[in-house]
Amino acid sequence: MKKLLFVFFALATMQLSAQSLNQLKATAASSVDTSSMVNQLAADQVKVLGKKLNLSEAQSKQVSDLVVQQLNSPKMQDMLAKYGPEKLMGSGGTSAVTGLLMKNGGFTNGMVDILDEDQMGTMKSMYKKMQ
Repeated sequence: MKKLLFVFFALATMQLSAQSLNQLKATAASSVDTSSMVNQLAADQVKVLGKKLNLSEAQSKQVSDLVVQQLNSPKMQDMLAKYGPEKLMGSGGTSAVTGLLMKNGGFTNGMVDILDEDQMGTMKSMYKKMQ
């Protein structure tokens, strides 16, 4: 009887360990997917903003860093989660993310330090069109 109980507990422990490993594996894959999605969204945003604001290479790099920083913030992650990956990576995703960024005070404050006056005016007009 003791041997049977021991075998039962050993099997139960192995099953729990396997579940924990599967959960860790799923979490790791999810974080990699989220990271690559954020990088793709950031690249799309820099492309759109670069075209509309006529950014220099140095400005594009700064904007890219700012966009990645903002998209990785907990507040933006919560907002992005409401849209879901399919919509964000789809055709309307770029404008949805641009709208979220424009409404984000951290993004607009960061852009003030990067853009010149003309570019800032263009960005403000973009924001007004989105409202």
